[in-house]
Amino acid sequence: MVLFLDFDGVLHPDPPNSSNPLWCRTDLLVNWLNARPEVEVVVSSTWRQRYNFQELQDLVPPGLACRLVGCTGLVHEELYARQRECEEWMRTNRDPWVNWVALDDRVWNFRPFEKRLIICPRSSGINLQVIQALDNLSRTLFA
Repeated sequence: MVLFLDFDGVLHPDPPNSSNPLWCRTDLLVNWLNARPEVEVVVSSTWRQRYNFQELQDLVPPGLACRLVGCTGLVHEELYARQRECEEWMRTNRDPWVNWVALDDRVWNFRPFEKRLIICPRSSGINLQVIQALDNLSRTLFA
């Protein structure tokens, strides 16, 4: 299973603040991942435009860093760009027909009604409801 991961609005609120700093929600995802060693995490965040893969591994908390396997590239089309980047990564790095899931806070970066997308609330980031949705979707797609 491949999980495409945005950072801002997912692993912390967008924007982060003194009450909810960078990476404050990461433990929820890491705990979920720890129970699923088969899940590979690919960075789809705009952070990949500022930092290379090694730098991203150094920036994120260690429990997440060890699960990262790569970053999506950039697609030069604006319509549903994040979804196209995920699909291109799958075509290049895995079998393109293999299901994948994306955690993101920006629905407009994906086609309408995209079943592989789990939307996180931008103001808080990932929460228990998102983890439950991730659990349900992963059971449905990867059963």
